Amino acid sequence: MAEKLNSHGEFQEYNTENGRYGPNTGKTDTEKNEHESNETEFESSSPNDFHKTLSEAKENIPLNKRWRVDLHSIEDYEKDKLFVTKGGSCVAVEPDGNIVSVCRKPKDIYRGSDLLAKALKEGGDRLDAFGDVLFDFYTDNGFEPVSWTPFNEEYAPDEWIEARNQGMDVQKEPVIFYRYTGEYDKETNPFDYEKFLRTTKPYDDYDLAKNRRDAEIRRNKNGIQKFDI
Repeated sequence: MAEKLNSHGEFQEYNTENGRYGPNTGKTDTEKNEHESNETEFESSSPNDFHKTLSEAKENIPLNKRWRVDLHSIEDYEKDKLFVTKGGSCVAVEPDGNIVSVCRKPKDIYRGSDLLAKALKEGGDRLDAFGDVLFDFYTDNGFEPVSWTPFNEEYAPDEWIEARNQGMDVQKEPVIFYRYTGEYDKETNPFDYEKFLRTTKPYDDYDLAKNRRDAEIRRNKNGIQKFDI
């Protein structure tokens, strides 16, 4: 069955009998409680411990992929809500609702969508990420792409440079800014990566693209119809 998150970050499955998403889809008690029991496995973390856990999780990801995971300084995590799983996966939510440092450690029982669900329950409502692989993942989980900026090699992650210097195939992926709507899932996802880049004007600056996304979130919260800026 298809799965999606509602506006509260709760998992809902598609019921083929009534054509709707909802909690009453004929799951066994074990299946119904799977994510609820997983929720208790999330632990709040200190900036020091979170930084260490995330560093270890990243080391388990191939170099040509790990550069997409943002590892902040310990100081930058001081005001954030920080969560780790017993399996070593991580997710953080900044005071403004920005979701950062989403990293599933290989072999953890948690999926990336579980990490997003936790972040949403803790007030997350936006994020930004590189490229097409993460585009599909985030839009499948209810995030709408709003704005983007081209890859700027001047600010390239150190691991991207290291991978390139080792001859690995790493692309100059754009940074895309998303807001959470919960309106789409992988079965009804209307977003196409190439079409989005082709039809949405790029911003030359990271902060300008971020501000464009944040303005969209404010407009929707205030009930104002969106328009291009």
